[in-house]
Amino acid sequence: MTLEALRAIWTPSFLTFVSPIVAAALGGLFGRLGRSGQRVAALIVLCGFSAGAYGAWQAPVSALTAITAVPGSLPPIGRLQILVVSMGGALISIYHVLTKRDGEVAVIASLVVAATSASAFAGDSLRVAGAGIHLAVLLVAMLMATERGDWQGGVAGTAYLTMASIGAITLVAGFALADVQKVSPGGLVTDAFVVAVLSTGFALSIGIVPLYFWVPSASQRPGAGASMLALAVVVPASLGLMLATLTALPQLSGPIASSHLLTIGGLLTAIFGAVGTLAPGRLRRRIGYALMGNLGAVLLGFGTLTRIGVA
Repeated sequence: MTLEALRAIWTPSFLTFVSPIVAAALGGLFGRLGRSGQRVAALIVLCGFSAGAYGAWQAPVSALTAITAVPGSLPPIGRLQILVVSMGGALISIYHVLTKRDGEVAVIASLVVAATSASAFAGDSLRVAGAGIHLAVLLVAMLMATERGDWQGGVAGTAYLTMASIGAITLVAGFALADVQKVSPGGLVTDAFVVAVLSTGFALSIGIVPLYFWVPSASQRPGAGASMLALAVVVPASLGLMLATLTALPQLSGPIASSHLLTIGGLLTAIFGAVGTLAPGRLRRRIGYALMGNLGAVLLGFGTLTRIGVA
């Protein structure tokens, strides 16, 4: 392989991975210099996000829809995933600059975006992609548990981390079982069993983010920074992994007998989220209810078209 070919492959990967990490390191240094240093740190992180998004845009795109075995290349879903999470991280950084908030959130946001970008570059290994998403969830949980010093933030962070960890382990097990089922179809590992395991993993990984599903009183407990990271970065990355899984494992994307139950559940969730948005309360709580409505719409769509729509 020529030097030009290597440069064409690895330069976008370098930009996508290293730029957010370098921005986090520089942002952490400037963040110790007071308010002005924290604003500079957020601007540095914003530049890192821009470089990472540019790297994803310049990376070679494989012909496959969701997976690729070509080093340094991205599937279309992976490119879209990186662009969306980079935009979410950039908006968080801009918000912290304009509101003169602490710069630690912007620094951690860059590490979260780097972890989700690594999952998009995982090639043909869905298990590695799931590990990248889990690392992002771990970072958000650490911020959620430390952003507020009282016990309420600690409870929310612990619940988030516990459920997300169980979901990540279940996803890895589901991907491994899908590989076994692909090698020996018709054996002990059936499609229905793989669907059940992956459904549980995605439900725990994605449905936990608003914190309404697991800890009803914790919806207002996490700090604003952790909530923004969870909603703007982790949810889109998890949904991207779900789309990649559906395309990489076509045996899971057929209709199921209980699709009408999923459709009804998604419709009720969307209605509840829309009605909850009208309830009096803080803006962050209303955003959480709006996200529930959006997840209900996603559930409605996946329930009618896929076999892991229960996530």
